[in-house]
Amino acid sequence: MQSSAAGCRSEVELTGGNKPVSCLVARVFGPAESVLRLEHWAPREPGPGEVEVAIEAATINPSDLITIGGAYPGRTTLPFVAGFEAAGIVARAGRGVSSPREGDRVLPIGRAGLWCDRVTWPANDVIYVPSALSPAQAAMSYINPVTALLMIRGHAGIGPGTVVGINAANSAISRWLISLVLEARAIPIALVRRHEAVATLQTAFPSIIVLTAATGASLSAVPTLDVAFDAIGGKAGEALALRVRTGGRFIHYGLASGVPLRPDLAAKLPGVSIAYFHLRPWVQTSSPLEKRMAFRAVHERLLSGFPSAPIDSCHLLTDFQAAFRRLAAPNRVGKVLLLPRSAHRELTDEDAG
Repeated sequence: MQSSAAGCRSEVELTGGNKPVSCLVARVFGPAESVLRLEHWAPREPGPGEVEVAIEAATINPSDLITIGGAYPGRTTLPFVAGFEAAGIVARAGRGVSSPREGDRVLPIGRAGLWCDRVTWPANDVIYVPSALSPAQAAMSYINPVTALLMIRGHAGIGPGTVVGINAANSAISRWLISLVLEARAIPIALVRRHEAVATLQTAFPSIIVLTAATGASLSAVPTLDVAFDAIGGKAGEALALRVRTGGRFIHYGLASGVPLRPDLAAKLPGVSIAYFHLRPWVQTSSPLEKRMAFRAVHERLLSGFPSAPIDSCHLLTDFQAAFRRLAAPNRVGKVLLLPRSAHRELTDEDAG
């Protein structure tokens, strides 16, 4: 089992030639572990304005599983190639593409389709990644970090001394939120369900306050909050919102409980500003410059020592069933990554220990 980004390494073939492209495909909606199949398709040359990217590492996120499960049938066409987040190396560039260049590490963004060993993608929809970042760090530098950064910048109004509540605080995105809150010299209050998560978080962030709270329980022990970030929804989200002071802000961005917030929440809390954040509209409507600036801010922080999300394990694309079994394991300690079929896995001595 790997436990850090340094311990999940891959090698890719940049000269795919006529080799088939391997992808995880859903032809019906349902649980990912049941409906996904590894299919092999004829390769396609990158056309004008396109690049071929050899995938080095891909993440498995809740948004992937929700989409495969059929939550968005109106915008998901079957057969569906899964995967919203991955990093790779530009293997070939089509006519008219001056940037990115062959050999650059990039993040393809904008749609699903990345659980493959190679993809052909519009050059305008790939983000350059500094080569100093590992493939695993690069693969994890999109959905969670960019969401956290945009919420902090656009909705939270956080400054020195701001008291910020964060539920589901041991998740990858919450760790980014905690890091950004600390960067702003604000005060994070981290809420977790499991007692064992307290020690994990306090090891990563020794100065923060970590509290346990059962899903849907009263949060009377939580101090009054200036800002709250809700990844759960349902009763847990509503309990968090009730701790926000008049004039404060409540940002809802996830539905881990599967239960929406009550529709009259805003009426119940008239003095609290309630915002709903989704990354997809920003990706679709922001300018290329806005995207580059956001990703640059994320990558600069990673290079300066911001903690990467912990990695639980890495699995070859051909062994995707094992990846989903590990994803569901109660003792999982971080992200589960998929590596292309040409990848190999290495463990450093530190990771193995």
